[in-house]
Amino acid sequence: PAERTYIDVKDSNNNGIPDWQEALQTTDPIVVSTSTQSTSTYTAPTTVTGKFAESFFEDYMHSQMYGGLNGASQNDLVQAETEKLAQQSTDQLFTEKDISIYQATDTQSLHNYGNIVASTILSFPNSGDNELTIFSDAVQYKQMDKLQQLAPIELAYTSMVKDMLTIPVPSQYSKLHLNLTNALKAISEDIHAMQNVNEDPLYALIRLKRYPDDVTGLPTE
Repeated sequence: PAERTYIDVKDSNNNGIPDWQEALQTTDPIVVSTSTQSTSTYTAPTTVTGKFAESFFEDYMHSQMYGGLNGASQNDLVQAETEKLAQQSTDQLFTEKDISIYQATDTQSLHNYGNIVASTILSFPNSGDNELTIFSDAVQYKQMDKLQQLAPIELAYTSMVKDMLTIPVPSQYSKLHLNLTNALKAISEDIHAMQNVNEDPLYALIRLKRYPDDVTGLPTE
């Protein structure tokens, strides 16, 4: 084998510091080019799916840092996250403050009120497929463009809600009127979530779960 030899380290000014080391030392400030600096800023998620993912990750990492996860703590984490999800499907309900209530006892006034409510609902007929059928077909057959058919249905429900809030209501029917109006509002939100299943799949799943209960709040005739 070749004989190993020692390579002299050059020290031009004889100050005890090798030239290569002095070359690395500088008093000039380090300037980072603006072209290499990141201009991105954190953007908080706006969808239920994004918010849940962020919250779950934060809670998971917190649990790992402070004691780790065992069987009990895993169950606690799942329970806490499930409760957070349930809160995401809670709607802001209309109250008596949102409608005009008047006192009426005569039959004609009550009859007129009923006719107005019926005509309001029937003025938005839907001769096409049910919203749930449209959604199911779109997802099952991977024809997501069919979700566009939900837009006019959602508009019909939101329009009904606006009209219901303008109808003067006899005091004895105020609770029923609010229940119906809130049911219409809930269904409109359900349909909105169905349309945006690609962007916010978790929220669509939450609304689909409560959809049958929302429909039961509608009149059958």
